[in-house]
Amino acid sequence: MQQFNEKVSFLNNKQVKFLTTVCRKLDNSEAGLIFLNELAGRGKTYVCNLLLNYVRGQGQVALACASSAIAAMNYPGGRTAYNIFKIPVKEDYLDLTEIQCDVLPTGERAELLRECRLVIWDEFSMMHRTNFKPVLKMLRNIRRDRIQQRDV
Repeated sequence: MQQFNEKVSFLNNKQVKFLTTVCRKLDNSEAGLIFLNELAGRGKTYVCNLLLNYVRGQGQVALACASSAIAAMNYPGGRTAYNIFKIPVKEDYLDLTEIQCDVLPTGERAELLRECRLVIWDEFSMMHRTNFKPVLKMLRNIRRDRIQQRDV
């Protein structure tokens, strides 16, 4: 935790506010979606890695994913969102209403996602919009709670 606190000292006020908000939600076991939208080179990856360290440092599960494998490599253990959430890759984008994540409620992936305290999804806006709805539906199904959206 000392290493975490040392790294926090390098953050600007806006980053500290974001980090504090997310850590408070995590500490209070509040479900929710928080979007970090900032220009390139403003420390988003640094802050997200701090959040991963915060959760993992407490012995809890934190997952990092991105729309591309290249972006996912910015995070320890990072994977594509397609891999983490088992989003099917559709070559034909004509009928996207039937997309479902391939996660069985009783499977190992569902257990991992139930245990997960934090998901960092980098380059979220680069994903096709129809990929998010099935992920949210699957998470609600396996976690049996409501995930709410909040902009920070």
